[in-house]
Amino acid sequence: EAAAAAQAEEDLLRDFERILHDDPLMKMVLSTNFNLSHLKDELRLCALILSYSPKNESTWSHRRWVIKNLAQHLQDMPELIDKESLLVKDMAEKSKMNYRAWRHRCWLIPYMKTKQVLDELNKSKKWAELHVADNCSFHYRRSLLLALLDGAANREDSLICQSEAYLMWKEELRWNETLIRRYQGREVCACGESKVVLLLGVVTDS
Repeated sequence: EAAAAAQAEEDLLRDFERILHDDPLMKMVLSTNFNLSHLKDELRLCALILSYSPKNESTWSHRRWVIKNLAQHLQDMPELIDKESLLVKDMAEKSKMNYRAWRHRCWLIPYMKTKQVLDELNKSKKWAELHVADNCSFHYRRSLLLALLDGAANREDSLICQSEAYLMWKEELRWNETLIRRYQGREVCACGESKVVLLLGVVTDS
């Protein structure tokens, strides 16, 4: 049995060496010293794939893996986040109700500075008004508002205080009510308002 186990281990190592030799990308994946140019190439490849298949879950997942590794080395993350946000917007235009793309956009929020969160709120508002049937954009806005509230409570360098964040929540509720009146019968708008009301209650109680 020991000889058989040793032979199996030797065969496994040989197969592993063959895989590394035949697939250079595997070397990059297994390496602890990522090459930034390779990682950026991966982003471009993902963007190309998504341009043909905007809802490809494995591609979005791989893109997040690449960004996570880039974040350990890049100093200009705000620029990368802006590009990612624009990519998601383009993919959402290509493919309606693209939950995977919007989930990727929500995943980016912890990497955003307060100013970027505020900018994203402004940019996403117009898009949501034009696509009221797409619940993903409303969920994204709620995630941004929660990030602002968390930032105001925990970060000294926040551009807004808690009272200002609370007022933004109230403004979001008024905006939701306006959309409900404008697009009567739209379930998404009513659902969005109910969630804002519930979260606003949590904010007020805290």
